[in-house]
Amino acid sequence: MKGIQHTLLSYAAAAVFLLVLWWAIALLLALPIVPTPDKVLVRLAHVFSHDIFAHAAWSLWRIAAGLSLAVCIGYPLGVLMGYFRRADRYLSPVVYLTYPIPKIALLPILMLLAGIGELSKILMIFLIIVFQVIVAVRDAIRTLPEERYAPLYSLGASFAQVFRFVILPASLPKFITAVRVAMATAVSAALIPMANSVKKNPSSCSGKAGLSLPSIGR
Repeated sequence: MKGIQHTLLSYAAAAVFLLVLWWAIALLLALPIVPTPDKVLVRLAHVFSHDIFAHAAWSLWRIAAGLSLAVCIGYPLGVLMGYFRRADRYLSPVVYLTYPIPKIALLPILMLLAGIGELSKILMIFLIIVFQVIVAVRDAIRTLPEERYAPLYSLGASFAQVFRFVILPASLPKFITAVRVAMATAVSAALIPMANSVKKNPSSCSGKAGLSLPSIGR
């Protein structure tokens, strides 16, 4: 507990120091290009409430939907491949041959098949996350020695009990790590369709989300 408090105090002190340094530099230079923190925060709050909030909410919805779909499909497939060797024999070639394909390159195909609505964006995020979930869960289960299952087998445990007491605890750390790593790429993928729409119609975003330097400095 003391370690957490010390860490939080360290971060708070660093944030205060940076704000004071920023404020001093802004007052010293007195240039519109370096506004004071209060003006930036006021302008940022205005832009966020009027423009960014709605777009951020839609992006979070796409990421949450893609992540949920990837977990619901990827985790059972990883358990299936890791625990049952016959399933791994048939599914591993498919997974490991399609896993290296850049998922961003599939975006035009997804837009042709699923349209330009929300479904294609959710499927893109799903494809980015699901393979990492499958591989991480499968490898975590395959590294378990047979002796880990032997006590439960001798007691007549069912597969549900083996999953609860052995497979789930063993696969959870790598599963969480895989999702955390894939989320960074998923966030970038969620912004790519928006970038394409801005490129096709730049006038739709000009003057809305941008922070003009003169307006900040006023």
